[in-house]
Order: sequence, then C-alpha cells, then structure tokens
Amino acid sequence: MATSLYYDCLVVGGGASGFFTAIRLKEEAPQLSVCIVEGQQSTLGKVKISGGGRCNVTHILPETTENSTIPKALMGFYPRQYPQLLGHFINWSPQQMLDWLEKHGVPTHVEKDGRAFPASDDSGSIVHVFESACEAWGIPIRTGARVTDVVERSATEANPHLPTFQHAEAQFMLRLSNNTLIEAKTIVLATGSSESGYQLAEQLGLSLTPKVPSLFTFKIDDAELVELAGVSLPWVKGKLQFPKALQETFTKAVQKTIPKSGIVQEGAFLVTHWGVSGPVVLKLSAWGAFALEASQYQATFLLDSLPSLNDETIMTVLRDERVASAKKWIANACPFEALPKRWWVYLLNKAGIDEFTPWQEVGEKRAITQLCEVLKRLALPITGKGVFKEEFVTAGGVSLPSVNPNSLEAKTTAGCYVVGELLNVDGLTGGFNFHHCWASANTVACAIAVKEESSL
Repeated sequence: MATSLYYDCLVVGGGASGFFTAIRLKEEAPQLSVCIVEGQQSTLGKVKISGGGRCNVTHILPETTENSTIPKALMGFYPRQYPQLLGHFINWSPQQMLDWLEKHGVPTHVEKDGRAFPASDDSGSIVHVFESACEAWGIPIRTGARVTDVVERSATEANPHLPTFQHAEAQFMLRLSNNTLIEAKTIVLATGSSESGYQLAEQLGLSLTPKVPSLFTFKIDDAELVELAGVSLPWVKGKLQFPKALQETFTKAVQKTIPKSGIVQEGAFLVTHWGVSGPVVLKLSAWGAFALEASQYQATFLLDSLPSLNDETIMTVLRDERVASAKKWIANACPFEALPKRWWVYLLNKAGIDEFTPWQEVGEKRAITQLCEVLKRLALPITGKGVFKEEFVTAGGVSLPSVNPNSLEAKTTAGCYVVGELLNVDGLTGGFNFHHCWASANTVACAIAVKEESSL
C-alpha cells in the first residue's frame, strides 16, 4: 500500500468556512498540523464572486446597541432559525469578524443598511488575507484533490479487507481523486452544497435534509407586468399562498415550514423582465424554500403595495380623491405618493378601470372597492423560479440534530466536524451566510483545540 500523509486535522473543502476553520485552528492550537483539500482547481470561488465581487463579509445590525442583543437579533435573518445557532453567534459576532480582518490588515466599512465590505470593495482583499494566513501558518492547500473515499479506524478493526492505518494517532483515512492517501486525527467537512460533500457526509453516518434553492426571484407570467421592468416600490408586504389541496400533498416536515398565517415578509419590491424581485421576494424565497420546491414553484404571490395603510384608510383616501380630482383622469391623480405612476396605471387596469376615466365617473361601490383590493391584495401567480446573482445559496444539508450543538461534531462519528453551508443553515442576502461560515468555523476550531488540550 502507498505511503500515506498524516495531519492532525484535515479540512475537506477550500471555501470560506474551510479556510477560516484551518486558520482559526492554528491560531488556537499552533502545534497542530492542518491541511486543506479542495476538489476544484481553485479555492474560495464563492468569496471571489460574492457581493458583485466586493464580498459582503458580514452584517452589522444598526438597531442592536448591546452585545447581548446581537445573537438573538441575528437569528431573525436565518429562515430555519435553529436555536443551536445562538451559541455560535455569541462566541463569534459580526464585530469580532471585522476586528479579526482589521488585525490582519483588511480594514472594512459598513454601509447604511448594515452590510460590511472590505474597504477596498474588492473580494480579492479577503482572498489574499486568507491565503496569506495559510502561508504564514504553514497550512498546505491541495487543489484538484476531491475526496473519493473515507475509512474510519474503527471500521478496519472489524473488516480485515480494509486498508491498514500507518499512523497511530489517525482516526480517518481518506483517498483523494489523484490516489493520494491522507490520514488524519480529525476531519472537518466544509464542502458547501457540493454533491460529493453530501455523499461524504452520508458515508460518515450524518443525516441529511435534501437541499433546495434559496434566495431566488419569482417568474410571473403577466405580459403587462413585465413591461414595467425597472419599476420599484420602496416598501411592500408580500405573502406566499399555496392551494390547500396542493399543500396537503406536502410532507409533514414541509407543512411545518408554513405558518398558519402564511409566509409573510416585507421589504423593497422590483419588477423584472421575467417577473418580480427585490428584498421582499428574496426573503419569501428563503422562508418558503422547501414549500416552493414541493409545489414545483407553483404558488401565488399576494402583494400589498401600501402595507402602512389598512383597507378603511385606503377607501377613505380614494373617496376623498374622487371629490378633489373630480375632472382629472384617474391615471394623472394618484393619491398615494409612494406609488410610481406606471404602477398606479397597472393597478387601475387590474381593477378594471380605464386609466382615462375622470375620477368623478369612478363608481364608489364596485370600482373603488376593487381598486382597494388590488392595492392591498394583488394576486400574482408564480410559475417558476427566476434568476438571482446570489442563488448559489441552498437550504438543506447536514441536519443540526445530528451534530453536537456546542462543537458541531458528528454525534455518530467522533472526530468528524461539519461547518458552513454543508449544515442545514441558510441566511438571507446581506452577509448573513458568510457570517454563519465564520461563526461555525470558529466553533469547530475552538472545539478541536480544547479537545486536543484536554487529551494531553
């Protein structure tokens, strides 16, 4: 048998969480030997392209003033909202990440909406600091080295046909796609949403939640709507609605992801050439990821264009406008400043009102009531999943109940840890997915370091 290499810790996956786990582990336990293996020919691919090439590294919540409130506030930006996340966020906050980057020569800036970027606005700054840290710590990075098989030492004791371990401390033997053998005392799975990573996790006995897309836009088959591409509303309320008969076909696990009041979110709204987008849509796609996948992306998007006003107030405003602008065409006299004219005209058509009708000719009971209805509950049928630049985020992965919440070590496989997107954790756009990568990596690095120290 070929001679195998040995490392105290082998990190499988050369992405954000993999690099940060390796670096933090060396910071906490410099004496340990650590190596990163990556199946692709290059590393940190998502870091390079995230945020339009700027790399939105984390998110500072402006409404939180005390450190104790930050972890709980962060939880609201992760649709699955597992309580296990709380400890990781307590131990590694967004500010700690910015401080770490500053210490390593990468200053950052925080935009008004809370998104944090390197001061250079160039993801290359983040890539460089990670690669430089690995070089400084002597962490080898093996690319084009996909893990094709893994053997646990405990398995060899019952099966003489399995390869023999050459290193006394090793608990895992991994074969790479170039036939290199590596033995390791601990392994960290940081493979993101790759199929090979899922297969490896399954081989090691971890339970998996099937992955589905998250953070995407909605396709809407409405010729009049898509002609408004570029029209935006600053703040709306959106709701996902599934036919009851269809919803009953969903698995119980999926049904539990749909609150009794429905999946509701608020935020800015944008019309695109294929349907609708904007923060409100992306939030709904994240919270409704499993239900939308189960429905094959056949649902209804209910849009409230004026969430700050109730039906009664809107009816009063419309009646008052009918008097104040009696002789004006209704298209030229919109009483709501927040609505762009093109959107107002579109809603008029949806309500069956000719845009060139004078206000005084608009019937109070039927027409105004219908106009109020489309203002508050415009039904747009979703016919598919659209495209979004950050649609590399997935929901699903290694189920959190299958790992120790304090260390992220697999309950069934001692010495095997899971970090980043491979876990069934996904966040909203705005730096939250990257922050989970940093926080989970820190948790694992500290857990391995503590375990190593206790064994001495």
